[in-house]
Amino acid sequence: SNDHCYKAKTLYNMFKDKNNLLYFTFLKPILGEAQHINQMFQSNSADRTKLLNSLIYLIESLAKKVVTPACKEDLLTANIQSFLHPNPYLGYDFEEQVKKNKPSSEAEKVVRSVCINFIVELVSQLQQRLPSNITILKQSSFIAPDTCLNTVKPSIIPLAKSMYYPEENLGKLESQWNNLSLIKLTNITTTADLWAEINLYTDGSGLNPFKELVNFAKTILVLPWSNAEIERWFSQMSIIKNAHRNRMSTFMANAILTIKAGLKRKGECCDTYNLPQHILKQIGTMTSYQKGESTSTDDRPLADDQMLEDFEIDPDDPTPILFHISDDEELL
Repeated sequence: SNDHCYKAKTLYNMFKDKNNLLYFTFLKPILGEAQHINQMFQSNSADRTKLLNSLIYLIESLAKKVVTPACKEDLLTANIQSFLHPNPYLGYDFEEQVKKNKPSSEAEKVVRSVCINFIVELVSQLQQRLPSNITILKQSSFIAPDTCLNTVKPSIIPLAKSMYYPEENLGKLESQWNNLSLIKLTNITTTADLWAEINLYTDGSGLNPFKELVNFAKTILVLPWSNAEIERWFSQMSIIKNAHRNRMSTFMANAILTIKAGLKRKGECCDTYNLPQHILKQIGTMTSYQKGESTSTDDRPLADDQMLEDFEIDPDDPTPILFHISDDEELL
């Protein structure tokens, strides 16, 4: 059709234009780095203590492409528009493509101006997404293996105070922090594995001499660095409570989400998980319906002790994978 012919002709002219090739050459490495950082924040396996440093590295590396070497401002907060280099180097591939295409001086000037403005705007957008308490969050990297296990390391006190740690326990926390380098640990690849091992460490009396430090590290590790996981559970809620099941109670929705989270935690699926015998025996009996007699979901427990045990859920965990939704809240 004429419409398809017009689109084909437009695309042909776009790809034929060598100036557009310069834009693509310039964007390829930059967008690759940005997408890599975005995937890190969406990942469940990324080291949380290194996410912020990766984002800071991206902002600073982009800003340094276009600012003058004499710029001493903090690139995380400064308006780099005021410190632009008159003729910045925009990368090996881009500069080589310019030599190969040999555009006119006016065309090259326009292309470079557009590329520089793109970096300025991208840096500005990334700066706006940095949290206001970035100084505190930077210190969260202290609990990473390459820092906390060193003999010479920063003090944990400033970070503890910023997290409103009880003043009377700061001395004990500092002592445990300094003694951490004295024990031999094997799981030092990731931060989560390291503190999981420290959590299980015991001395001759069977007690954990780093109990307070481990609990403090947990409060750092559970900080919400990204909303990706929350969005995933909202998506799960939309799948569970769809148009055909819009009368589902909040208690049932919570139960289904708890089961899905438990199966995910155990690395199993509904067709491979073996139900406990006490659950199988309740099927077809009135026992399985006793908790459903109340009309208020607030009167019903989120999960019984056996469910917590079956799905390996710690009831004292500061980040439980149970979901409580009151009757007054609307489900998606």
